[in-house]
Amino acid sequence: MSEHDSSRRAWGWFMTALCGAVGIVSFIQAAKMDYDFHHFYLDAAYVWEHGALNPNFDAGEALSRRQLPFYLPAVPLLLAPLAAAGPLVAAGIWACGQAGSLAYVLSALRRWAGGVRAESTVMFAGLLAAPVIYEAARFNQLSLPILAAVVGAGGALDRGRAGRAGVLFGLAASVKLLPAIFLPWLALTRRWRALALALIAAGLINIVPPLLVFGPRLTAEYHAQWWQRNVLGPPVRGMADSTLREHFVDHRNQSIPAVLSRVLVAEHPYRAAWQPITLSEPNALRLAYAVWAVLLAVALIVTRGAPPRHSAKTAAGVSSALLRMQVAMLLLAMLVLSPLVRTYYLVFALPALACVVDAARGRGWIGARVAGTAGVVIWLAGMAGWLSNGARLYGVHVWMLLLLGAALLGASRGAREQRNTARSDASAAVATD
Repeated sequence: MSEHDSSRRAWGWFMTALCGAVGIVSFIQAAKMDYDFHHFYLDAAYVWEHGALNPNFDAGEALSRRQLPFYLPAVPLLLAPLAAAGPLVAAGIWACGQAGSLAYVLSALRRWAGGVRAESTVMFAGLLAAPVIYEAARFNQLSLPILAAVVGAGGALDRGRAGRAGVLFGLAASVKLLPAIFLPWLALTRRWRALALALIAAGLINIVPPLLVFGPRLTAEYHAQWWQRNVLGPPVRGMADSTLREHFVDHRNQSIPAVLSRVLVAEHPYRAAWQPITLSEPNALRLAYAVWAVLLAVALIVTRGAPPRHSAKTAAGVSSALLRMQVAMLLLAMLVLSPLVRTYYLVFALPALACVVDAARGRGWIGARVAGTAGVVIWLAGMAGWLSNGARLYGVHVWMLLLLGAALLGASRGAREQRNTARSDASAAVATD
C-alpha cells in the first residue's frame, strides 16, 4: 500500500470515529433532554403547537418559560418542524446535524491544507481540538453548524463565489450574532457582492418567515423583546452583572468582561483570590469595552488586506492560504469579543489550529514554522489550564485565544513572504513575455 493510500485510509477511519462519536454523544444527550438541546426543542415545540413564541419569560417552572430569549425570533420558528415527530426523532435529526457539520468542517479544512500531508495535518488539529469538540457535542449548542457555515463561506470566497459566501455569512449571523464580525471585514476587503448578499440574506431570514407565521404585529413585538433583552440587556454589558446565574459570571465564562470583573471588582461573588487593583463594576465594564474596541480594531486591521488576483498558480495558492488565515483569525476574534465564552465555543478555534499545525509542518520561512509550533504549544497549555478553576478565574482561555491569534499572525507572515515572491515571479514572467 502506498503512503498516499495509507493516509487516505487513516483519514477515513479518523472521520468515521470522530464524527460518529460526536453523533452518538449528541444523540444520547438530546434523547435525555439534557443540556441545551431541550431549550431549543421546547421553544420549537411551542411554536409548532401554538404558532407563536412562548410569551412567558419569568413565571412558573423554568421549563415552562421561553428558553431562547438570546436568539432572534426566526431561530425557534425555523426549528419548529423538529417537533413534528416528537423529541426522540428530533434528537436523531439534531445529532445528525452536529455530526454532519463537523464532517463538513473537517473536509473543508482538509481542502484548505492541501498537499500530500493535508489529511495528517487536519487529523492532528482534530485531535488537539478533541476536548472542545466533545464539549460542543455534549452541550448540543449550535457551535458546529455555525462553524460549518463560516468555513463554507470562506471556501466560497476562495473559489470566487461571493454570492454563496454572503448567504452563508448572513445565515450564520442570523442564528448567532457573533459571526456579524465578518460583515465589516467584507467591507474593508471590498467584497461588496458578498456583503450585500449577507445583508439581504440576514434580512430575509429574520423578517419573511416571522411575518408569514406570526404576522406583522407579533413580528414587531418579538423583535422589540429581543432588542430589550439583548441589545439593552446583559449581553451588551458583557454578561458581567454579578446578579446573573452562576455559569454566566463564575470561572466557566471566559469572556473579557467576566474575567476583568472577577479580577478587579472586590464585591464580585466569584472574585479572584489576588486582585492587582480594584474597580467598581461599572468601571471594570468600561475597561472591558475599551479592550474589546482595541482588539476589534486590531483584528480588522491585520485581516484587512484582500488577497491579490494573479494568473500565476503559486500566487493564487498562497493568496488562498492568506484568506484561510484571515477567516481563522476572525473566528478567534469572534470568540474573544463574545460576552459569553464557554468551553463549547472553543471549537471555533479549530480552523486556527489547522492553520498553525500546517505552518509548523511547512518548509517555508522558518519564522512561520516557529509561530506554528508556538500556536500548538499555546493551545496545549490552554487545555491544561482547563483543569484548574483558579486558572479559569483569571481567564486562561481568553489568554490562550489571544496568544493563538498572535501565533497565527506570525504564521501568516510566511504566506505573505511567499505571496510577495510569487508576485515578483509572475511580474517578471509577464515582463519577459
